[in-house]
Amino acid sequence: MKFLHRLATTSAIIASTLATAPLTSAEDVDLELVLLIDTSGSVDETEFAQQMDGYISAFRDPEVQEAVLANTNGVAVQLAQWSRGEFFASLGWHVLRTDADCRALATDIQLFSRAHSGSTQMAPAIDRSMKELSSNDYDSPRQVIDVSGDGVCENWLQETTSHDAGDPTTGRPWSEVMADRPASLTINGIAIGQGHPAQPEIGGWYADVLQQGPNSFAMYVDSFEAFGEGIKKKLIREIVLNPDTISYD
Repeated sequence: MKFLHRLATTSAIIASTLATAPLTSAEDVDLELVLLIDTSGSVDETEFAQQMDGYISAFRDPEVQEAVLANTNGVAVQLAQWSRGEFFASLGWHVLRTDADCRALATDIQLFSRAHSGSTQMAPAIDRSMKELSSNDYDSPRQVIDVSGDGVCENWLQETTSHDAGDPTTGRPWSEVMADRPASLTINGIAIGQGHPAQPEIGGWYADVLQQGPNSFAMYVDSFEAFGEGIKKKLIREIVLNPDTISYD
């Protein structure tokens, strides 16, 4: 009986210790940034490469690196390809605190081959990104999702028009995903080219519908060839601590 008593007491102590043991704390960063790259069927292999080259050049650029280094705790970045519904391929999270960190990310992007193609179903990609932000190992005062693409979200089209936007069973409706957006989460976008003639003007759609949250903004470049310079400016604006001090002509 004494043995059973001691065993029960020991078990209680262990249980109490486990219950009161502190959870592993999240790593502090100044910004969590998800970069979503359009790999839908309207993006050919050359255009995909131009997007990837834009990100590679940007993270090797001294101005982007300077913006990163201005963040004392660093920047956590996840780059992912998106298209149809469940198609979401990610490099995983990279914490950038030095020039070398930025260059390492650029090298990983260079090795990140195209994972898929499909419809322009942006809502599931944003939905997945919000889950990634809420479940990662980082804590920050700013969370941003950055979308690049050459078409409007087909999930949004399905809700708002009679346009035949593809498979209606793939991905949650746009309105449901946006209703789940935390008030502190920012969604920015960079629209590429003229978009599909049967859809709303893409630059206006990115500005009027896609961008949401604190200090959100949308940019427009008229071609994939111009994407590299556009994404450099966009990343600096997202990463820098005080974007109001920077002029964009």
